[in-house]
Amino acid sequence: MDGSDEIGNDKVLVGQPIWSTFRPRWFRLALAFLTAPIAASFFFSIAFVVLTEPGLAPTRAIFEGFGVFTFALIFAVPGSLILGGPLYTLLIGLVRPRITVAVLGGACIGVIICVACLFLIFGLDGDFPLPLFVASATAGSFGGVLFWLCAMWRDPRLSLAGPLAGLLQSQRDTLGSKKANSERLHVFP
Repeated sequence: MDGSDEIGNDKVLVGQPIWSTFRPRWFRLALAFLTAPIAASFFFSIAFVVLTEPGLAPTRAIFEGFGVFTFALIFAVPGSLILGGPLYTLLIGLVRPRITVAVLGGACIGVIICVACLFLIFGLDGDFPLPLFVASATAGSFGGVLFWLCAMWRDPRLSLAGPLAGLLQSQRDTLGSKKANSERLHVFP
């Protein structure tokens, strides 16, 4: 015996929470890492155009938004892989995968990417506007929510039904066999 129990199809160490051994399926994780920066860049482009130039004509706003989206996407995809990969690896073993963790992690990644982008463009002498940080944190949070929806949402291993399914099935089997035995022993006239 190696100090582990078999719950469902997952091997879990005794005394270790079920979520600490959780790893999403590879296709869900790949989809999450692909769609989160795209959605965050799209949300950032909308927020940036609305916050910086509120009275812009709709046609011009679309063109400027597309330019901001392209520029944000150039930084968001590598940033999500460089920052999001290690953050995901660190947090998946420490805390239960919840949407609040994804929102906070996405906001942090969004602000770090924004600061890195501003330092690369303006250097240390730049004036960093607050609406830009608000837009990047909000866009990062939106990307974090989408990451959680793609990778974690509705995974049966994260709900109580997943770990307890094997236990409930064994109890049903036990009760079913007891009921069958009692019916066999009970003689009806």
